[in-house]
Amino acid sequence: MVKNFILLFLALRAADLLNLAGGLYLVPKFVAPEDLGAVLPLTSFATLAAIPVFAIAMTALRESSRLRAEGQDRQLRSFIRGVFAAVGIGAVLVLAVTAAVLPHFLVRFRVSDSLSGYLAVTAAFLGCVAPVYFDQLQAAKKFGYVGIIEVSAAAMRLALMAVLMPFRALAGYFAGSVVRPIVQIIGPLLVLHRAGGLQSSANQDSFHPYWNRENAVRLVKTFFLLLPYLGLPLLVSLTENDLVRTQLSAADSAGYYMATRISDLVNYVSYPLMFVMFPYVTDHAAQGKSHTKLTLNCCGIVICIAVLAAVITDLFGTEIISWLPNGENYTAYATHIPKLFLFMAFGAAQTIITNAEFAAGRFTFLWWLIPLNIAYIELLPRLMKTPTLDSLVMVFMLFALARMVIAWVQIRFVSKREQGQSLDLLASSDSDRSAR
Repeated sequence: MVKNFILLFLALRAADLLNLAGGLYLVPKFVAPEDLGAVLPLTSFATLAAIPVFAIAMTALRESSRLRAEGQDRQLRSFIRGVFAAVGIGAVLVLAVTAAVLPHFLVRFRVSDSLSGYLAVTAAFLGCVAPVYFDQLQAAKKFGYVGIIEVSAAAMRLALMAVLMPFRALAGYFAGSVVRPIVQIIGPLLVLHRAGGLQSSANQDSFHPYWNRENAVRLVKTFFLLLPYLGLPLLVSLTENDLVRTQLSAADSAGYYMATRISDLVNYVSYPLMFVMFPYVTDHAAQGKSHTKLTLNCCGIVICIAVLAAVITDLFGTEIISWLPNGENYTAYATHIPKLFLFMAFGAAQTIITNAEFAAGRFTFLWWLIPLNIAYIELLPRLMKTPTLDSLVMVFMLFALARMVIAWVQIRFVSKREQGQSLDLLASSDSDRSAR
């Protein structure tokens, strides 16, 4: 795993440098300050709207990882083709509903260019569809192809943004965001086709139908478990970004955006960790092994890097933000960057833990995650009726810390007792496996 992580980490860091060039240079250079604060809430809304498609993608990732771990390659081909069809149908239906309610949110978020709203929704839906294809490479542990595709997608995104943003800044930004998932769809299709993962065969020994009533029912159950698991954290993010945009001034919401672009570097570490970790946790679960040490080590790496970054930005945050285009307008917001680094790290660590639990087929964490997020979503707007940016950032950070601590207790104590129990809703019974 370590070698794969290092290679993927280097490839993704090259892609991140290209993405950073867009987020930290092109966006503040071309997007007007009054529009800059609309980027985060608009992105949050679009991503939340696409969550049913993303739930299908996560269900497919877990099931494909299980089939590979059990050596069920013949069923895997049948499963992948069925998932591709389900995603296409689901995306069209949900996209139609989203288009109907989008104008309301464009007014609420004070988005001056309506085209950017529709491009944001398109980018979010494609971004949720892409994992269905892209994560097949993860399940197959083809991390070399993952790196190549990520770098190519980031380069094409940056190129399109550089061409369009001087003319229509906000729309150009989201147009560039559409390119990345398109590459993440086409690339894996070519790799899987070449590897024979999508090809049928006249030889019945090389192909075994996956889809039957029992498998479909199990996947539908998991899909509906995933909706609150994935949707509520995104609704939390939308609530937070909505408060920043609608309750604060345009200058404060723009300053928050600039500060989060720097603190978002935490996710550039946590993403490859989760990406590489997922199939290994699935393998551990299939073999009855504990994944606690692996998961907590990944969390420790993220927290340590975030603390180091928080110290550095506490000392030099003003200088760092002033290097950006029009950065002199946002130096007053540099004091928020250290707290936002911790906010991002706590959220990433909690996500690593809950994703590991999901990969292992354990869902008891939903018993605390769902009510906690619902309570936060309900109480935050009521308690913060006249907020300041300082108070909002502090509340965001403390809530993320609470979720991380509860998740740590979950994996450290609760999950240890659950190990070996038949909690995996996606795993087949022993009798089913013997029948195959």
